Order: sequence, then structure tokens, then C-alpha cells
Amino acid sequence: MKRMKIASGYATALFQFALEQNQLERVAEDMAMVNNLFIQSREFRKVLESPVIKNSLKTKVIKSVLKEHVTEITLRFFTLLISKNRESFLKEICSSFVALYQKHKGIVTVDITTAYSLDDECKEIVIAKLKDLLNARINLEERINKKIIGGLILSFNHFRFDGSIKNMLNEMEREFKENIYEKKVG
Repeated sequence: MKRMKIASGYATALFQFALEQNQLERVAEDMAMVNNLFIQSREFRKVLESPVIKNSLKTKVIKSVLKEHVTEITLRFFTLLISKNRESFLKEICSSFVALYQKHKGIVTVDITTAYSLDDECKEIVIAKLKDLLNARINLEERINKKIIGGLILSFNHFRFDGSIKNMLNEMEREFKENIYEKKVG
């Protein structure tokens, strides 16, 4: 909880600064890209999170990896984090910044889990229905999980709808275990 509070504070400060500098879109792209880099590159994450590696080396790594790909604001922000020994919070800061940006733009990220990949037509239908329901732009994150058998699971804004076949079978099993015809003595 403390990590998210710290990350949120830094993300909010960067968000406000980027907004004031009319660089919000570019910085948002930077933060999303670095967030993906953390997910995809274990080495990048290990270097920044390692307490053994000196800050001067971490700064060199950040500059060499990101200089050609991010704005000056983002690069200076990351070097500031390293100088304040907050680089271990970078992933959470990126995630918090992206969430702030999406809220600012009226974008809702919806995680959809299906047993098989949806075709483009199905995705468009789901997006259109959610757009009408939520009155927001939709960013659909698709996940595949064959264990749900069929149907779908939707998650967004602390809401979860489980319309999977696996969930329906589990509910039926619970109902069958509870024998409603058995006379209760009490």
C-alpha cells in the first residue's frame, strides 16, 4: 500500500507537469512504453531494481536505452527518480501515470478473458456495447484462458462479471450439493 501511495504521488506530479508543459500525450506514450519495457525485459527491471548497482550506472543505462525514444521531460524525471533512490518504484509510477492519463481522457481499460481469441467483429461488438454502457472510450485488453471453457470474463474499475462456462458449472455444482428437498430438522 505504501509503495502505491509513493508511486501515485510521483505519477501525479509528472502528470501535472506534463499537462502544464503541453506534453501530456507524448509523456503518456513514454510511460506506456516504459511500462511495457518493464513487463518485457527482465534485465531492464533487474538493473533498475537492484540495490547493488550504483545510481550513476543506472542513470547511464536509462539514458542509453531511452534517450532516443522518450521526451526530455520523461528522461529528466527518470534521472530524478534515480537520484532520489526511487527507481524501484518506476513500474508502479508508470502504471499510476497511465491510469491518471486514461481517467483524464475518459478511457476505461476493460480486461476480457475468453477461452479462445475473439475475431475482430466480436471485439467491435463488445467494445460498442461497453462504450454505450460505460459512456467512455474503451481500451480492450484481451486474455486467453482455456480453463474457462467458454463464455467470457469482464473486469474493469473494480467490477468483475464472470459469464464463463466454468463459473456456471461451478455454480450448478454448488446448487446440487445443497439439497433443497432434504427436510431440515431443527
